[in-house]
Amino acid sequence: VGHVVGVAVLLYLVIVLYGQIVLRGVTEEKQSRVAELVLASVSPRVLLAGKIAGIGGVALLQLGFWTSSVVILLMNRSRLLGLFGVSGADLTLPSVAPAALLPLLAYFMLGYLLYAALFAAVGSIVSSEQEAQQAQTPVLMLLVGSVALLQPALADPDGPIARTMSLVPFSAPIMMPLRLGMVSVPGRELALSLGLLTLVAGAALVAAGRLYRTALLMYGKRPTLREVVRWFRMDA
Repeated sequence: VGHVVGVAVLLYLVIVLYGQIVLRGVTEEKQSRVAELVLASVSPRVLLAGKIAGIGGVALLQLGFWTSSVVILLMNRSRLLGLFGVSGADLTLPSVAPAALLPLLAYFMLGYLLYAALFAAVGSIVSSEQEAQQAQTPVLMLLVGSVALLQPALADPDGPIARTMSLVPFSAPIMMPLRLGMVSVPGRELALSLGLLTLVAGAALVAAGRLYRTALLMYGKRPTLREVVRWFRMDA
């Protein structure tokens, strides 16, 4: 159970960390007005896609490096401890089939795309990092809610709370990998969860692109909710 919880918490931390990097990047570009120069060469949609893809690639690279480093250290634990005159045995890591890692990677990538788009949308409508810290609260609460329900999910991974949260796109990137590590999830349920997450992530990217295009070049005041809704409805 411990390693399953560790994977869920790691996914949560990585999505939050790199999602906020997207948020700060958009905010800094808007605050320094670098975006005005960049948008003279590329379209807002390409700029947003490049930012999300670039930071996502860095996240995968760093996550792979950290994971490999931890595995190597644990497998050579006794040798490393021996260098300091301390005795200890190597730890036996649980074997994981490569096919079992594919759903985990899919949920990480889709979860990152969903929340990166939301963080980018928030960054485009604020004018400073102080405003960004306040405006990002609703996005963070969507993820915090998933972590807050880890305990009931652990107690009953096939219960109504765990099953519902693993289907809801905003909590599925955390909850479904947790369930996959504890119980056998029906293929139909897994496909439905991935399908819903893909649709919502795609919709979030489209909506963020529309908002990004209009709000990125607006300075001086935060738009009202009515203005934001109007921008969402604008043709791409």
